[in-house]
Amino acid sequence: MKAVADAHKERSIHAFEAVSAKYKAQLRDDAIIESHLKELYDNLLEQNLTRLVEPFSRVQIPHVAKLINLPVRQVEEKYVL
Repeated sequence: MKAVADAHKERSIHAFEAVSAKYKAQLRDDAIIESHLKELYDNLLEQNLTRLVEPFSRVQIPHVAKLINLPVRQVEEKYVL
């Protein structure tokens, strides 16, 4: 859990994903913890995307995806919601 907290403190999506993969058995196999992790990841992604596009009046989703190093589809889904 400390590794998850550290990744969140760094506001790093990629560190968060790495910790989730590394400690999959401990984190993802528990339904309650997995639910909280999903919510935490969604919030982290939203915060990162908001911070990234804030200075712009218009953005292109593929460019944003490239800047944040995530698949275009994932970024599109977050903006649609």
